[in-house]
Parts: sequence; structure tokens; C-alpha cells
Amino acid sequence: MLKNLVIAAVILAGTQKPLPMNRGQQQEQSQADTSAAQPIPPAFAVSDVDKENTANAERYAYYKAHPKEYLKAALAPANASNWILAALGIFGGVLALHTLSTIKAQTSHIMTTGRPWMTAQMMGNPQMQAGFGLVGGICKLTNCGQSIAYVIEMGNAIDVLEKGASLPDKFPEFDKDNFRRWDGDGIPIFPEGKFPRSAMKETGNKRIAQSIMAGEQVVWFYGYIRYRDAFMGKRILRRNSPWRETRFCFKWQTPNPEFGIEGTFTVEGPPAYIQAS
Repeated sequence: MLKNLVIAAVILAGTQKPLPMNRGQQQEQSQADTSAAQPIPPAFAVSDVDKENTANAERYAYYKAHPKEYLKAALAPANASNWILAALGIFGGVLALHTLSTIKAQTSHIMTTGRPWMTAQMMGNPQMQAGFGLVGGICKLTNCGQSIAYVIEMGNAIDVLEKGASLPDKFPEFDKDNFRRWDGDGIPIFPEGKFPRSAMKETGNKRIAQSIMAGEQVVWFYGYIRYRDAFMGKRILRRNSPWRETRFCFKWQTPNPEFGIEGTFTVEGPPAYIQAS
């Protein structure tokens, strides 16, 4: 038994590394260990963004192949908050559109009530010069609005037609004797301001007065006035023309003393002659 114990001790001693005899040997051994090749570090892990992109791509491919599953997932209780946010966004958009529409209506109302309105009215009866074949008339243009109208252009004329005849459907152009244009900002017409305009027609018929009074011929007075106002550059939606225009047309109604009817000018004519913008 003693022999066996001795053999075991010898084997155990042989397996142990010899210890350095001094500090120098111990330092050399430590340096040798540090000079050994270090293991290669593991590769960097995939970033969270890449993982999320990969998951989204897989999710998209799955729902594309299974559209019914996508609908189920969209309607799942877990997505209720998303639907609430979407509904709130739609409601906010509708409310914003309604607010813009209200602001536009209010602005339009302010401009309509505050803008100038040029209207036309005939003054008296036709002026007929016996023996000269001349027929004339005077029109009064009035600014019925609440701000200044800047008149830039106007034209008017008087015509005598046979009974039953009417003016051409197309609104005419006026010659230089019946037309006037002003440069710059135009002529200011203040609220309730009046602007008279006259016209004369040479018929060549020395008995024109008798023909008109007998109802055989009819007197027409028509024209237009074009003007600007302070609101033209403030419109939310600008119209095609940078000005406003009023067209007017009047027909002389022959008096009939037998029935107590006095002669007067009435608004009448083709649609192109009676307009306002």
C-alpha cells in the first residue's frame, strides 16, 4: 500500500508545471502570455433599424399574400387608437375646410356690401329737334355702393328702329363720338355720386318726332360703364377681368294720353345689353 502511494505522488508531481525560480522568469512567462494571438472578435450585431425594416418587409409580403388577414389585423382592438386618430384627423380637415368656407363667405359679404355699384337711369324723355331729324337722350349713372368707383371706360349710343325691330344680339362696339376712356386710375365717383352721359342720333327724317310719338318708330338708349374699386386686388378668387362693368339698355314706351299712360324709358333689350359684374 505504501508503494502505491509513492507512485501516485510521483505521477501527480509530473503533471504540474514547474514554477519559476525567480522574478525574472516569472515576468518572462507573463510577457509570453500577452504576446499570444488574441481571438477574433465576433461580427457586429444587426442594427435595430435593419431588424425593423426586415420585419416590415416580411409583414408586407405576408399581408400581400393574405389580404383578409390584413383586414382582420387592421380592425383588431389593438389598432383602435390608430382609427381614433385617423377619425380625428378627418374631422379636423373637415372643420378646417368649413372654417375657410365661412371666412370666404364673410369676406365676399363684406366686399359685396362695401363695394361700389354703378347703376344707370334715364333722365326725362327723348329730345327731338323738329325739322332737323335729331333724336337725343341723357342717361344718369350713379354710384349706389359704399366706396369709390374709379371709372376707366364708358360708351353709349341712341338708336331709332322701326316698330317691332330689336337691337342686334351681340353687344356692339362704340365709335369715337360715343366712347371715352381715362388713363391711370380713372375718374373717382364717390358714393351717391352721379355721372351724366348723353347721346345724339341723326336720322335724316325731318318728321322723326311725329313718327316716334305715333309709335311707328322706337327709341333705344344703351351703353356700358367700366370701373375699378378698392376690392379688386383683395379677392380670394380673382375673376377673369380686372374691372367691373355695368351694361344698360332702355326702350322708349310711347305715351298714350287716351288711357292716361305717360311716355317713359323702361329697361328692355337683348341679354348681352343688360348685365352687371
